[in-house]
Amino acid sequence: MKISKVAVLDTALRYLPKWTSHYINLAALAAAITSVNAVFLAAPRELLALSEEKMIPHRLAQYNPKRQSFPLAMAVISLAGCGMTFLNLNPDLWGMFCVAGLMGANFILSIGTLRLFKLFPEQVSSAPFAIKKWWVYPSCALSALFALAFTAMAMFFCKPLLIVILALIAAALFLSRKSSTTPGKL
Repeated sequence: MKISKVAVLDTALRYLPKWTSHYINLAALAAAITSVNAVFLAAPRELLALSEEKMIPHRLAQYNPKRQSFPLAMAVISLAGCGMTFLNLNPDLWGMFCVAGLMGANFILSIGTLRLFKLFPEQVSSAPFAIKKWWVYPSCALSALFALAFTAMAMFFCKPLLIVILALIAAALFLSRKSSTTPGKL
């Protein structure tokens, strides 16, 4: 099964009749379509939330009331998805890329948490669980450090993708810094 390109189908056909392969293929197609639909529903809203928090430029998450969608965010996500699909990388490399992306997102979240006390002082003071700076800052620093270390470890065998991930993190931090400054004070 390790060398199989369609492990689910090959595994099912070991135990099920051959005629079930059509249903398994149909189920796999339906799963892929629902995953794409989930991306188009969730990712633009994530970008909207990030733009409301001034983490990314607001233009990226502009809402079109006529179509009830986020056209620029959906275009960016579509182009990124299509571009990555056309790379036709092997599954192990995609797995490393996903792990590095998740760890990169964890790094950005950790850095963003450092601004929690500045951006939301009322919510922090009225939180049901007392949030103290003396444990948030070291936790964020350790989380960011471990996220970057794990990203580097996951991407060790594919240095070009490591460079891409680090460039994306740097771009996200730059955009975060730029969108949080006042106009005229860059």
